[in-house]
Amino acid sequence: MTENTSTATTTTTPTTPPPESQRSPAQANEFINELLARAERTAAEKAVAVARAEMEVREFVQGIKSDAEVAVMEPFITRSVEVEMANRISRGEISDISQYAQVYKEVVAAEVEKARNIARQMRAAGKTEAQTVKEEALAASPVPTEQKPQVAEHEPMDYFKWRMSRYNSSRGIK
Repeated sequence: MTENTSTATTTTTPTTPPPESQRSPAQANEFINELLARAERTAAEKAVAVARAEMEVREFVQGIKSDAEVAVMEPFITRSVEVEMANRISRGEISDISQYAQVYKEVVAAEVEKARNIARQMRAAGKTEAQTVKEEALAASPVPTEQKPQVAEHEPMDYFKWRMSRYNSSRGIK
């Protein structure tokens, strides 16, 4: 058996079995058991790799979802990430699960940054609009200078005469 340790998972190459005519039933069973054991190890290694990748991605996504600014835009980010991941898979850029997790994190980070830039632009536009409205309001109405209220200048007796005439007219007295 030779072991190939150039990748993250260890793969072994089965020994070449003797031709079927030269194998005994014990050798055949031993060979089958060896293949089954290797298959189980490979399946277990893949399951562990998948679990690690899922946990890594889940932790990464939870960290991003904790940002309220980004959480609001999650549906838009999710759709963009799905499209980009499908494109990268179809181009063959992803070959194993650990690479999938790494590429997924890169794509999500890029989409989150785009969403943050959009949020920043919206805030800046709102601030600019508010400032413009404030400037227009201040420019349109000049601040009045001190002015004396306009009061009818009557003699005190004139006022009482006027008041009495109003009272009498409301009662029908002339």
